[in-house]
Amino acid sequence: MDIPKKRRGGAYIMVLTVTMLILMLAVIAVSVTAVSRRITSRYSDYMGLFDLAVAGNEQALFLLNQADSSSTEAMLLRALTRAAANAVLVFNYTDEGFRLDEFFKERFHDAFNHEAMIDIRPRLGTIFTPMASEYRINWGLDSEIHLTDHIFIDSYRAITTVIPGVDRFLVSTRIFRYIDDVPGFPTVVGASIIWSSIGYREIVLDAHTITMLESFGAIFPTLPVPGMIIFLDEFMLTMVESLRIAD
Repeated sequence: MDIPKKRRGGAYIMVLTVTMLILMLAVIAVSVTAVSRRITSRYSDYMGLFDLAVAGNEQALFLLNQADSSSTEAMLLRALTRAAANAVLVFNYTDEGFRLDEFFKERFHDAFNHEAMIDIRPRLGTIFTPMASEYRINWGLDSEIHLTDHIFIDSYRAITTVIPGVDRFLVSTRIFRYIDDVPGFPTVVGASIIWSSIGYREIVLDAHTITMLESFGAIFPTLPVPGMIIFLDEFMLTMVESLRIAD
């Protein structure tokens, strides 16, 4: 029985479409396999590098905290003075003492950041290597794995960079894994180091501090007298926004 030409044409188009679809799927499968093989072949170069880069940034954070003296009472009072000079501070009163109004706590934090950066900048050159507008630490790590008839040696070399900003430090670590003295693909991890609130410090008011605050127009809900307490946020350097940077 003869098949009408119209049906034969439709069947031909269907076979051609299915064939093209199969070829497209095959090309996609080959491409995915090739990419997977490239990623797998480079995995050993990246293995553990992210964690080591984060550790480099943590080392910079530790050294900055060692050099930081910004949690002292004098620093907090300087920050309070700066905040009061730029805005009228409003205090609330509880049975424990005076606390800054929530709106003005943010202004105090900004003032503290400014004072703390001024305070710590002169000491950066004593803990890092100065490089123009940034500071660096060059460090490395070597490890050996002993098997029955072979010794595997892994060598890592890294540069941790610290850049002071207006109210924070930008930190990044660039690290390589060396294989037979040849560097592999680098991993770079960046982060920000900021002063975060960690609690409160109690400051006992004296006549001088009361007079100073009143001269700036600070508003108290009740008359402050020497011996009363104000609670001010206390800060510590912490690392945030840690992420991998494309090289």
